[in-house]
Formats: sequence, C-alpha cells, structure tokens
Amino acid sequence: MKGSVSVLVPALVVAVLAPAGRAQSDAAGPTKMQWPREVHGAGGEKITVYQPQVESWSGNRIEMRAAVAVESAVSPAPTYGVVWVTARTAVNKAQRVVTLQALRIKKVNFPAGDHDYAALLRAHLPATAPRVALDRLEASLTVSSAERQTHGVPLKNEPPRIIFALDPSVLVLIDGDAVLRDVPQSNLLRVINARALLVLDKSQGLYYVYVADRWYQSSSLDSTWSPASDPPPSLDMVKQGAVRQHEVSLYDNPGPAAKTLLAQGGTPMIYVSITPASLIETDGRPEWAPISGTQLLYLSNTSSTVLRDILNQKVYVLLSGRWFAAASTDGPWTYVANDEVPADFAAIPETHPKGAALVSVSGTQQAQEAVIASDIPQTATVSRSVAQLTVVYDGTPELKKVAGTSMRYVVNTPTPVIEVSRGTYYACSNGVWFSAAAPTGPWVAAVEVPGVIYTIPVSSPIHYVTYVHVYGSTSDVIYVGYTPGYYGTYVSPQGVVVYGSGYVYPPYVGTVWIGPPPTYGFGAGFAWGTATGFALGYAAGAWCNPYWGPAGWGRGWGYANVNVNNVHIGHAYDNWNHGAVVAHSGDVWAGHAGNTTVVGKQGGNVYADHNGNVYRRQDGTWQQRDDGSWNTLSNQPKDPARPETAPRGDSGTFAADRGERGDDRFSDLDRQAWSRDRGDQRFDDFRRNDSLGRSSSGRRDGDRSGGGNFGGRGFAGRGFGGFHGGGRGRR
Repeated sequence: MKGSVSVLVPALVVAVLAPAGRAQSDAAGPTKMQWPREVHGAGGEKITVYQPQVESWSGNRIEMRAAVAVESAVSPAPTYGVVWVTARTAVNKAQRVVTLQALRIKKVNFPAGDHDYAALLRAHLPATAPRVALDRLEASLTVSSAERQTHGVPLKNEPPRIIFALDPSVLVLIDGDAVLRDVPQSNLLRVINARALLVLDKSQGLYYVYVADRWYQSSSLDSTWSPASDPPPSLDMVKQGAVRQHEVSLYDNPGPAAKTLLAQGGTPMIYVSITPASLIETDGRPEWAPISGTQLLYLSNTSSTVLRDILNQKVYVLLSGRWFAAASTDGPWTYVANDEVPADFAAIPETHPKGAALVSVSGTQQAQEAVIASDIPQTATVSRSVAQLTVVYDGTPELKKVAGTSMRYVVNTPTPVIEVSRGTYYACSNGVWFSAAAPTGPWVAAVEVPGVIYTIPVSSPIHYVTYVHVYGSTSDVIYVGYTPGYYGTYVSPQGVVVYGSGYVYPPYVGTVWIGPPPTYGFGAGFAWGTATGFALGYAAGAWCNPYWGPAGWGRGWGYANVNVNNVHIGHAYDNWNHGAVVAHSGDVWAGHAGNTTVVGKQGGNVYADHNGNVYRRQDGTWQQRDDGSWNTLSNQPKDPARPETAPRGDSGTFAADRGERGDDRFSDLDRQAWSRDRGDQRFDDFRRNDSLGRSSSGRRDGDRSGGGNFGGRGFAGRGFGGFHGGGRGRR
C-alpha cells in the first residue's frame, strides 16, 4: 500500500536539478550536470534524486516526475519513491539551458510507513535555483509526446523557381518588380526593394550589382552579368551610404568554391529573380550515389538535399522543409506533401550525409523531435519600469484591415502595430508586447495580450506575432516568451516543421521598402545530427534596415534598444538592453545551502512510471523495486541491446505496436532509457562544440532561396535559437 502527500516544496527540485558543484560561466564551459543528485543532511540523511522525466510542457509551465531514494540514520536501507513537480521554465535556447522557477511539488509517493517523507524532503533539500540541460528535457518530452496529435497551420506550397547551377553562383531576389529611387547628388537610381546593392546608371543605361568585393554590370536585370570594366566612381559613394545605413547585403562571404573561382579571376553566375526562387549548386556536373538499404540515389556533389527514387525515376528537392518533385532537374516542379513522399525516405540512415531529410518526412522520430523543439519557447523577464519602445513610421501611420478580423495593422513601419479597437493598440518588438492608446504612443510593456490577436490568420503578414506570449507578471516584471513561429517556422498539417508560410505578402514601398516575411527560406535550412538534434539556421541579411519581424531593425528607424552592429545568432532578447529585458542564461548554483551539501553522481539508471513505481535497468534487464528489493521482471526483451520500442534501424521511426513483447511496461521503459541516452549525448556534444556550426556530427540541409552566401552555408545556434534572414520575391 502506498501513501500520497501533496505539498508545496520549492526546495526539493530546485536543489536536486542544479548542476553538481559550483558552475562556471558559460563562456568558460560549465561543469557537467551529472545524475543522480545526492543531498547530504547534517544529521546523516541522504536523498538521491534521479534524472526527471517530463510529462508535459506547455508555454512556460513544465510538469515532471522523478524517482527518489531516501536514507537516514534511523533507516539506513534506501527507500524508493516518486515525486511529481511543476515549475515555471526560463529557457535560453542559445545556451541550451533551462532555469526552473516557482517550483511546486504536486505529489510525493512512497511506501506507507512511519516516516513523513514529504516533511523529510522539505527539511533537507536546499532552496536554490537550478540549471537543467534543455537537450535532456527535450529528449524526455519526445517520449511523453510520442502519441500526441499534431495540429499544423494551413500553408501555401506553390513551387518556387528552382535553379540548378553547375558552378559557383549567387541568387539576387527583388521583392516584386524593381522599385527605383533617386540617389541624391548623382545620376543614379537604386533598387530599394532588394537586399543586394542594385544600381541603375541612367546615363549609360546599365545596371550594377555589388557581389564579393566587386561590381558587375548588365544591360537589364534578367540579362547576363559580367565584371564591370569601368564602373562610375559615384557607385562607391552609393555603396558607402547604403552600408552605413545598414540597408544592403554586399554578398561578401562566399564559400570555398567561389573564393577559389574569384582568386583565379573567374566570374560567378548571377541570377536575378522577382519571384520566389531557390538556388541549388553542384560542384560540376551532377553526381548520383546510392543510399544503402533504400531504392534512392542522392546528389553527392551539392550541400542541398536532392534525391532520386529509382522506382518512379522522379527527382525530389527539399527546400526549407518542403518537397518538390520533377522528372528531371530541369522541372517543372510540383509540391509533394511530407506524408506522400516515397516510403524509403523514412529509411535514410540518420548518420547519412542527407540524414537531415528525416526531419522533413512525416512520422519519423526526427520530425517529431523538431515539432517538440518548435513548441518550446525562448523566454525572458521584462522590467516594467525600464522597457521602452519608440515606433517610427514612414510618414503618418497607415492602417490596413487584418483579413478575417475586426482589427487593423499599420503597414508603414517594420514594427507590427495592431489596432484592436479604437484607442487600443498593441505593438510587438523583439519578443516583447507593448500597449498604447494611440499608434504614436506612449508605449508601455503589456502585462496581457487580448485573445483576438491570436486569431490573426497565417495569410496575414503579421501572423508571426501570434507566437509571442505573455505568461504572467508581478508588480515589477513580466514573463514573456516566443516560439519559433516568430521567426517564420511553422508546423505543417503533415506534422513536420517548415520555414515560410508560402503566402505572398505585399511589401510596403514608400520612401523606404519594408519587406514582408519570406515566402521561402532565403538562406534558411534545417540541420540534424544524432548528437545535436534539430536546428534551423539562416545564412545572411538580418541586420539590414528596414526589415520585417523579430530582428534586424536598424538605426535609421530609431530603435534605441537594438545594436545593429552586434546582431548575432542568438535570440530576439539579445537586442534589448540588459536592464530592460533579461533572457535567462541559467542561475549559478552555489553547491552548498544551509546544513546540506549537494553532489552529482554518475550512473543514474533508475526510472519512475506514471503510477509511482520505480524501475532500473541492470545488466540489460529491467527490475522493479518492490518490498525493499529489486525484482527482475518477466517477459524480458529477446535482444536487450536493441529494444523493440527504440527507433528501428537507422530510420528513426518508433515502433507503434505496444505489447509486442508481452508487457506494456517495457514500451515506456525502453523509450525512457533511449531518450535519456539521447539527451545525455546531445548535451555533452553541445558543450564540447559550443554550437551546431562546430559539431562534427551535424548533418545540414539548406537552400538559398533568396540569395544568402553563395558557395557555402552558414549554420549556428541550436534548436531555433538564432535568426539571420532576408527578403523574398513576390509573384
């Protein structure tokens, strides 16, 4: 018989989830957060808490359970039980740490006896703030969410223009037809609705574009480009001004192949498109190679993911999470839903150079992990007295109706400003909500957001603000956070993460151009590795001014809290002054509190189930704690080294048929053990490599649908931590 006690004990999990030993700074490399955690009391008590198992995580609230062992001078033999807790999560995705706050013990389940174990835990576990590895929590959440239903948003999936290039090339996107504006004190016009520096010399009738430290010229935007033999001196004046105002990208970071070509005096091919487009480069003529265990070939001399199905002879291209198919690389291309691709796509080995494709195949464990990562918010704490906002408009505010709602939004500012009703306005800046009685302010940090804002449809160019939330507040601070939809990533109805909604949003063009969210990736690509998990990277352009969305507003627009010279792959809250908004990097734990000492141990192989039972995996078999001893369970797996409910083979697909080993308990236990190993591996890999960009085990899949760095990829950050992006063309 077991007793159940409901208590409020912030001390419990605060102490035991903290890192073992005094933590160093993240820059120096933190100490390893070992499991289990032991708490030693002054009276000889010892409490051992094993790695927690996540039951649910919604917004900034997490619920977990953990196996616990208690020893004391009165009862030296360990007594095992289970504790359930809930907490507020403060997440820093760039550093891959979670701080647990406002911890509450919901239930403590120990064998009935003379001891009040809840009181014992209250008395001996120190109330200190912990840091927890995000990778471990995400891996555990994968198990608890294995059978949940995914509800995606309706997306557009029209094929972009897909360009296959055999040599180093660069893609320049213009947001619709070119819009030219006079350059003062010159005979030049600049194309303002493009991130590239495009200039028209009216006297010569020539267009110029600046790419990789030199000017190229053409008689028209869609003609062949060649090195400029005698560019007008005034072009340098235009370049200096545009760079000074952070208005353009100079495409000055080519990849190795392009650098070699330029060093030899060669010329990259330049493509200009006024519609959504994606560039796929091969190192010479296409080279196809087989994927072992499948009926697939892959294009081996490109960093993009291009597959050929031997059975139907179709070519498949993966762009920002979407699949497009054609009879050959010449097209025409059609969209193929993620749950309708050939079955062998799910059998690509996870460690294969194109293993990242598994993230974009419905039903794979990798796709599920990506969806989970997309649900976890980056959080921050906002100072109500310090956080300020000034919104700058191109003229007077111009309001336009939000389709399907009674709301309106302002089109002539890069900051999303929404009129909920007359005299009620909300603005979202770098992941923080503000409210005002007029679009001109004054703006104050908002402690709540009207629910109607979250009805803004995906067809609206300001839909991305619906992924920013206010979770709570006190008289001094506001708890906020955003999920990756704020950066343009969406979960499709097929249960995979994609980048870009596919909708064609109209840009604002006045004295300036304000580009809408990209239709497709503009240098965005997904990355996957066994030891690194899922991530999204961007290649170029976020610092340009002005710009839509969560990052990249420049100085000319008066954003005092944005340092445009230091925008890096991190998160939106990096753009705020530290006193106004604090993104949690994890509180430093002291190692001692009161009369107790907490240490970390290795070898935590003890698990708790939903019913309060405790198990361990010993020498390849499962044992249950019962009547003070460990008892081996019957119906053990035939091959303990390969549990049936772990991902099968290299496909990463979970076995769904529970009970195939005769006991439903094994299904959950095997998954819990697998996820714990997976989380540990990723946490250790991240700490060794600091970022995905330096990890040797990461597999990358990307496209430069909008012209990022030609000849190469730029990925860094983890789990949707960062943002670099750019504009997109319009049909």
